[in-house]
Amino acid sequence: MADDKHKHPQGCDCPHHHQHESPRQIEETLDPGNQALSEALRISFGVLKLVMIGVVVLFIWSGFFRVEQNQQALLLRFGRVLGSATQSILEPGWHWKCPDPIDEVVYLPVQEQNLTVDSFWYYQDDREKAGGRSSIAGPTLQIVKDGYSICASQPAVKSDSTDTNQDIMIDYNLVHTQWKLRYIVDNPREFFDTLWDGRQEHYNRVDHFLITALEDSVIRTSASHDIDWMLWRDDKSLSSAVLDTLRQRVNAAEVGIRIEALDLVGRSVPRQVQSAFDLAAQADNEAGKLAKEASARYEEIVNQARAQASITLAEAQAYKTRIVQAAQADAKSLEVILQQIYEAIDQKIDKSQANWQEQRQKMFNELLAIHMDQIYQEAIRFIVASADEVIVPSSAGEDSEWRIYMSRDATLKPQNNKNESAPQNPKQ
Repeated sequence: MADDKHKHPQGCDCPHHHQHESPRQIEETLDPGNQALSEALRISFGVLKLVMIGVVVLFIWSGFFRVEQNQQALLLRFGRVLGSATQSILEPGWHWKCPDPIDEVVYLPVQEQNLTVDSFWYYQDDREKAGGRSSIAGPTLQIVKDGYSICASQPAVKSDSTDTNQDIMIDYNLVHTQWKLRYIVDNPREFFDTLWDGRQEHYNRVDHFLITALEDSVIRTSASHDIDWMLWRDDKSLSSAVLDTLRQRVNAAEVGIRIEALDLVGRSVPRQVQSAFDLAAQADNEAGKLAKEASARYEEIVNQARAQASITLAEAQAYKTRIVQAAQADAKSLEVILQQIYEAIDQKIDKSQANWQEQRQKMFNELLAIHMDQIYQEAIRFIVASADEVIVPSSAGEDSEWRIYMSRDATLKPQNNKNESAPQNPKQ
């Protein structure tokens, strides 16, 4: 009886009967339509398995990304940077991340970036920019379109008025400047936290921040210098002054940016007054030229005076030496003469004689007079030999009158230069 319970008639649809049959037996028992449906389902499940395996492989493969040597990147998970402040920068090489929107990779600029700032330049349309020229748009400055900065007022000038407290104030001036800024990102984490705007390669917040900082630096620099310094000082001085202020502001903000350089592309006064400034610049150049010529002439005169002074001092020193030597020679000659006089007196007058002192004094006077007359005659012969002309008066009456005319021109030379052949003073 137990065996009868497991016997089922052919074609029975009992579930217990199909449980003991293989899929192949089941397909054989089905009609052709059901068999086709079963085969289609089996193939579909196989394709679905392959698709699911491919999706998994693609899911894993899509998470791989590469950071090049010239790139720096951050990995974000649900918008937050993974890693600490010092270890958040991904090393160059392959990395894996979860697909969007779970993880996101942010590539930050590594190379030097350029930013042109025209905030203080006058307005130019596209045609003017392409042609590299400018035209005056109107008789006055267009404040809405034209950019400019205000310079400091120049020092006050004292007026000619009797009121010493009344000064003539020079007005403030306007100047146009155009700049080109170069910077790099040296701290990617600070840069991302403060300036990243959520879009790859579109750092609008960076440009806005740097333009604002540069505008403030230019305004501060311009407001502390006059128009002459802003226009005619060398480009390096102006750009260095603005760059120092800009770096202070950027470093204080801690945005992870380092300013590499700041170039002054152009500077100009308002186009409406360009002609007046050209005349002022021409006058300034002419004044500078005259000042240089005057300075050169001054140096020439001073050098000539110094050279002449050196020559005069040398001549005076030589003259002093000659005079001293001549005086010393004269002193020695006079000492010899005195010695000869005393020797002659001692030989002729003895102290044992009466009135010997008076006789000695009388003889001393006579001998001294003789020697003085010899010296005088020698001096006369020297003077006569050195003179260009010698005039001897025919008479020496009381009514005679002598007039001597002497030239003040030191450049006049004697007609007959007899100094070369004239005898030298024996006393010298």
